[in-house]
Amino acid sequence: MKQYMQNKPIKRGFKIWMLCDQSSYNLKFEIYTGKCSSNVVETGLGAKIVLNLMNEFAGTVNSNRKNLPKLSDDKKMMRGDFDWNTSDTNITMCKWKDKRSVHLLSSRSLPQEPISVKRKQKDGTIVNVPCPQVLVDYNKNMNYVDNFDRLKGDYSLDRKSVKWYMRLVFHFVDCAITNAFIIHKELPNVEHFKNKNFKRNIYNTLLSDKLVAVSQKSKKTLSQGGPASRKPHINKSIRLESSSHQPQRTTSRRCGNCSTKKNPVRSIWECSVCKNGTCSAASYDI
Repeated sequence: MKQYMQNKPIKRGFKIWMLCDQSSYNLKFEIYTGKCSSNVVETGLGAKIVLNLMNEFAGTVNSNRKNLPKLSDDKKMMRGDFDWNTSDTNITMCKWKDKRSVHLLSSRSLPQEPISVKRKQKDGTIVNVPCPQVLVDYNKNMNYVDNFDRLKGDYSLDRKSVKWYMRLVFHFVDCAITNAFIIHKELPNVEHFKNKNFKRNIYNTLLSDKLVAVSQKSKKTLSQGGPASRKPHINKSIRLESSSHQPQRTTSRRCGNCSTKKNPVRSIWECSVCKNGTCSAASYDI
């Protein structure tokens, strides 16, 4: 399921297609799980995804795609010129010349009546340039998924995990929280929180009062100069069992006597009574 995407900031990962509305609310998504059959070359993947997620919006397309109509040559077009063609299924292919040529596919608008957009010339003057409506609609609606990703990425709960599926679990929990935050912003007559405080309130609500109280008590102890050491504590009645303490082999672990955060020391030995890791340089304090 993991893909290599050369043009993405994160090169390797899971590919997820999303459809978001103008508020950036995530309406639909689809996870790419690989080819349907290992013996067949998969074609038309982009078209299949678009048909599954949306059928009434515009989008850009690479000019070298197969089965696209041939439009005016770039060298013969001036800034603001455009050319278009419509298929038998009412799909419009439009080409508009700005600094570079922009190619779009649309199922909802024809570029017969262009509108004007402002562009800056090399000498700094501003001029009005004809532009098809389909491109204006595209620019107006193209950043909804990006904005959703931005909101989801703020204070994300994503964590590293050995289990591959946990990345997807964390992702969709974040998506659910982000969708809830977008709905929260649309509610009238309520106190609106920022993204950080909204997520903080969710965590505090999900945690039980007992766990919150224990956490606050621990912070108070540390702030008052209480014990902060994580050294293992051995009960006095066990420590004074004298000859019962014998070394035994175990898995590699930190020595409970001489290992520190700055100088970690690991050993394959532990005390048979205390179950405390110990190294050859350590001695029992009994």
